[in-house]
Amino acid sequence: MEEASDFEGLLACFAVRFPSFISEWGLGGDFKRLPNTLLNSAFLVGSGLLVMPPQPITRIQPDVTVDFDPVKLAGIPELTALPMTVIAIWATIDGILAKMLSHLIKSDLGTAVAMFHAIKSQDGQRQAILAAAGKTLASDDFKLFQAVLKASKASRDRRHDFAHHLWGLPSIPDTLALLDPRDSLRELAEFDERMREWRKQMRPWIERTAMRVHYHLQQNITPPAAPLPPDNSNVQCFRKQDLLDDVSDAEKALQLFLDLQRALFDQSQPAKDEARRRLLAEPQIQRALQPPSSETCGAPP
Repeated sequence: MEEASDFEGLLACFAVRFPSFISEWGLGGDFKRLPNTLLNSAFLVGSGLLVMPPQPITRIQPDVTVDFDPVKLAGIPELTALPMTVIAIWATIDGILAKMLSHLIKSDLGTAVAMFHAIKSQDGQRQAILAAAGKTLASDDFKLFQAVLKASKASRDRRHDFAHHLWGLPSIPDTLALLDPRDSLRELAEFDERMREWRKQMRPWIERTAMRVHYHLQQNITPPAAPLPPDNSNVQCFRKQDLLDDVSDAEKALQLFLDLQRALFDQSQPAKDEARRRLLAEPQIQRALQPPSSETCGAPP
């Protein structure tokens, strides 16, 4: 008998001996498929600009199921195209920021783009361009620059979630589910580490008793206990209107950055003045330019 089949049998024995552990990790079912769950479980859970926080999906439907198979997302382009639009808009904004950085450091665009994208974190890019703006721009221009970044931060954060989190299909019609990969992969990593240690401990025993275990499994093993319901409490739900609102917020952020670029660097003074007037007329820019109140800054505890 080959070692792979011995190992599958031992996993089944482990499932029967410790059913609560297997259920906790969502690994119930045919024991011959258990080793594959290390690869598949990440996809089988449950299987300013005033961006509203998404709703926890269990608040909308407590018994919801979610399929995190990414291939199935292609079947609902009317929904999946919307977060992709947000990501594409912010890619354009990043290009505008790189162009503004080239003006701030008085460099060619290619050099500025290389510098901007060499900084991998979103916060690092923001801090780098703020530092350059603080050294170069007049006080009023710098305050306007800060206000645009502040007013658009919620939309940028949403773009980050859209690009880096796990998308799924819930059992709620016309919605998408979104899960922070840390919430999914943390459990997968912990289980993988436990299984790695278990393999190490069991290998000598496997070599000595493979045939005996095989016979025991054939004769005496009962099916593993059914898995517990998955925990979807960290899954966020996006309805179509939520996604349309996110697209609208990203489009608004793009317009703010286009006007900021004109207000700071356009060759025409009338064009600069007009862009500045448009920015200062925006309610979210007005709010961002207001100094912190004594209730939020400097008030005694």
